[in-house]
Amino acid sequence: MANYQILSTKLNRPTCFHQYFKRERLDHLLEQGSHKVATIICAGAGYGKSTLVSQWVKNKEAIWLSCDADMNELPVFLSYVVHGFAKEKVNPFAETSKLLASQNTISDDLLINTFISETNNTTKKVFVVFDDFHLLKNPYIIKLVETYLTFPPQNIHVIILSRHDLIFSFPRYRLNNAILDIRMKDLNLTLDELKMYAKTCFDLALSKEQLNLILRKTEGWFLGVNQILYAYKELNAPLANKNDVLSQHQFSDYFRDEVITLQSEDSQKVLFICSLFSQFNKELVDCILNTIAPEISQTTINNTLVNKNNFIIGLDSVNQWYRFHHQFHEALNLNFKNHPFNIFRSECLQIGGEWLIKHHLYEDGIIKTIESGKIKLAVKQLHKLRYKLLNTDQYGRLANILSLFPLDIQDSDTELLLIKAFVLENQGKNDVLEILLTKLNPVVAKNSLTKQQLGEYKVLDGLLNNFSGNYKKALTQFNEALELLKPNAESIITFACGQKALVLNSLNKYNQSLSFLTTRLNALNKNQHQSIVRILTSKMLIYGFRSDLRNMQGIIPEIIKKSEKHGFHETHGMALYYQIELNYRTGKYKQCDVLFEEGRKLRYLMRPGWYGYLMCAQVYCDLYSNKEKLQESLNEFEAFSREENAENIFQLQNILLIEIALKNKNYKEVLQLHEQTNYHINPPILFHFLPQVTQLKVLLYVNETHNFDEFYTASKKLWDYVNSQSQVNLLLKLNIITSVAAFMQHKKEEAFNYMNAALTISEDTGDLTVYVEFSQHVYEILSTITVDKSLAHHLKDVLSFFEMLNDKKVNGIVFKERDIKILELVAKGHTNGQIADEMFLSPESVKKYLYHIFQDLDVKSRMNAVLEARRLGLIH
Repeated sequence: MANYQILSTKLNRPTCFHQYFKRERLDHLLEQGSHKVATIICAGAGYGKSTLVSQWVKNKEAIWLSCDADMNELPVFLSYVVHGFAKEKVNPFAETSKLLASQNTISDDLLINTFISETNNTTKKVFVVFDDFHLLKNPYIIKLVETYLTFPPQNIHVIILSRHDLIFSFPRYRLNNAILDIRMKDLNLTLDELKMYAKTCFDLALSKEQLNLILRKTEGWFLGVNQILYAYKELNAPLANKNDVLSQHQFSDYFRDEVITLQSEDSQKVLFICSLFSQFNKELVDCILNTIAPEISQTTINNTLVNKNNFIIGLDSVNQWYRFHHQFHEALNLNFKNHPFNIFRSECLQIGGEWLIKHHLYEDGIIKTIESGKIKLAVKQLHKLRYKLLNTDQYGRLANILSLFPLDIQDSDTELLLIKAFVLENQGKNDVLEILLTKLNPVVAKNSLTKQQLGEYKVLDGLLNNFSGNYKKALTQFNEALELLKPNAESIITFACGQKALVLNSLNKYNQSLSFLTTRLNALNKNQHQSIVRILTSKMLIYGFRSDLRNMQGIIPEIIKKSEKHGFHETHGMALYYQIELNYRTGKYKQCDVLFEEGRKLRYLMRPGWYGYLMCAQVYCDLYSNKEKLQESLNEFEAFSREENAENIFQLQNILLIEIALKNKNYKEVLQLHEQTNYHINPPILFHFLPQVTQLKVLLYVNETHNFDEFYTASKKLWDYVNSQSQVNLLLKLNIITSVAAFMQHKKEEAFNYMNAALTISEDTGDLTVYVEFSQHVYEILSTITVDKSLAHHLKDVLSFFEMLNDKKVNGIVFKERDIKILELVAKGHTNGQIADEMFLSPESVKKYLYHIFQDLDVKSRMNAVLEARRLGLIH
């Protein structure tokens, strides 16, 4: 072997020419790593690797070697290392030096073994830093480092700085935590570090908004931050946006000189292809290169993707997907604009778009097809995809893809108009849907639609007719649509079947609607999960309209289970709503809270209307069962109302506030809200006609003139509706409130007749809570009514439930609602006779009840009873 000329400056530790910014977080990390076998820092240019380590080893025993291509032979490399040790007056390598000076041929293996053996002769801690190690490709140099890592000496700690992932592996040491591994993400400046750096080195006190702006632009890349702060300081310009301080061309020039031009031509082609995509992987790049440049080797592709100097960031633990640092991405786009390879841009985008779609990345794929200029091809791609997305309930993705097309294309293509229509239906925007269908009317009139398109149009038109109450026309449209639609439109067919069943129910053909759905369900195979769930959901809706609580109870758990399993968020939310209503109506309030928590998780995964109904149900439940939680639930609903800014939601909020004010007998507030409220909310079946029933309550209870004409006029409309639609729950509520109206007019027999009718219905449906929703008169009627033996047990259950919710317990004594009502009338100055007339009791009964009340309150007079009741909070 021969002596090699040593350029001693390659052994100099780099000097920091600007004010050094001490990064305590990274210094602490290096300090911890110094007790391990080695430290490996892998990051692209400008991340401050060399400066960080140079300053950290400044006061330590350290050998620094700035590697370059001229050292790419083992003897040359070892000569520099040995010389570095000698320079620091630490030279345990006598035998290695002899071998390097020998004129004989010495094997590389002998050199490696001798050198590694002599490293054990070091008596004090020495840090050996190999900077720019990625420039060394010699396999024996790699073997030397691998041997060191496998058999490490006690007093030497190696620090490797590289712009590339190292080509040797050391999993055993990583698993044993024997190596400190620092990556780009670790070197990125944090918000606090940026703030301190700007203040310490540039005397800049930046706002949080400015700091975040710099971080968004640079992703914490040290050199990028440094350049921005320098330019900002020099230009004294406001940091209003990313272009004010430093033009992208300045970064682009740096990346061109330091990164892009240093790559081979083939690597530049790989970078060009990757730069066309926000995310990329090897398969995608291979697919494009096989067509555009098949001569590029797999080795080149692999090396380009693992080269950290290319500012490539892994997006998953196994590095299947990557992205560029966004500043480098912008630089690539600028530098490749005039690159000869740019002539293949359109073809690369088209091939890449097709690959992405094939791998179910539909949005990205269609974006790339549109960018390639192939708009018609993108439309065709969406035509093929639409049923795949619709049939798997992916309306959100469909809406995102649709928004990628220019508006003129969206409004001129029949297929896109139909896709948009079904997206609008899923979003509950029926007013916009109606406007959109008018754009299709001329095409329909000209018979220009295919059978499939006409079938879809009829489904949508049938939906609008259903909402407007034109049930016969809606039924015709759905029947004709089902004749026209092809099997591949499974989701639309199922939707049409569900809507047809609802229309049949609205036409009072309850059994026929259920039979139709059962036939459809039996025709499906077990893998058609979405259709099965939607048909079951349609059945649930019909059971709900009919107050068939038993069948609802049987079907809801199945819908929830299947929706959860397959990610059908809309039907999941609907089923939760009905389960909450079911629990509420049967008095199982405690189970509702668990369901509300489950519903909250679906906040942004289901249409706002249904989530609004879920929130409404929560407030309504708390109103009658959990007053401590009521305000919290109401605040949550108000926040939701503000966020959605939808008229229906605002009106629903007003109705809930009216219900609360009615419950609290705050009639002044009721009247104020009443003036602001539109009770005609679609769909009218919400919480079984809550808006319309609330309106009747207002007209009945807040009627200072006791003129019942307005109440009976409004209730007649609902009686007419219920007689044509067989809405059992509404019929139950109408009977109760009409009984109260008769009672308030002292029509005792009429009041009892209507209440008997209500009890007959609720005995069949299992309803208990509905009676609590009305005034105290309900309890008075139920307490004095005579019923058939068949209803006696149910009446007892209703009274017990009523008393459980409305009785007050004070000092261990239960005061029944009847007692509280008597106390309220005593406080108003009523005599026993007047109380008896008001409550349909005999004077003797009133006297007996007062005797027990006096005993419970431990008083002897009416005045003291009122004072004590007020003190205890029994009356106001």
